[in-house]
Amino acid sequence: MDFCSRSCLVALVALALGGACVSPEVSGKKADPSAAKPATSSGTAAAPQPAAGTAPTPAEPIAPSIPEPTTPPPAAGDDPLGTRFADPSWFRKEMLEGATAVDVNRSERNEKGLFSSQILFDLPAGTTAEQCAEKLEAKVKADVPNLVRAPDAAAPGRLKITGDTPRYRVTMLCGEAKGVMRAYVGFEWLE
Repeated sequence: MDFCSRSCLVALVALALGGACVSPEVSGKKADPSAAKPATSSGTAAAPQPAAGTAPTPAEPIAPSIPEPTTPPPAAGDDPLGTRFADPSWFRKEMLEGATAVDVNRSERNEKGLFSSQILFDLPAGTTAEQCAEKLEAKVKADVPNLVRAPDAAAPGRLKITGDTPRYRVTMLCGEAKGVMRAYVGFEWLE
């Protein structure tokens, strides 16, 4: 048997038995005849048997060759899923019973990555600006307790409701536009 086939055979046997074995030819050392493994009936080396009274040693697992990730995991303050900018629970197309959401949109992000969101509602016929304001305040007050209602200086007959939290500012309007009672609900992220 030549050197290459003998070395390959020794390596295969060592792998099959779960141990690491280096051929004497490869290591440069003389083979120890007392360490020879007895041959089985098939002519291959038999697995070494543990000494009496000792437990067999488990084979060492082969380490996987999976490279470590090069991108560090997100820090605790990072928000990879964008939950930081999830709409407030009250900001929904269904927030005003009987109203129809006719326009829902978001602005482009500014240089800080912040944006605003708006919904324009057509209210049921017969709804007054006062009733509209009361419904809006009832929906938003739990999250924005500092709401302030005042007549809209830009349009007589309309009511403007504003307030803020540490994270966003709210602006809501109630009033008639083009013969229809409407409600505008918007918020702008502050951080």
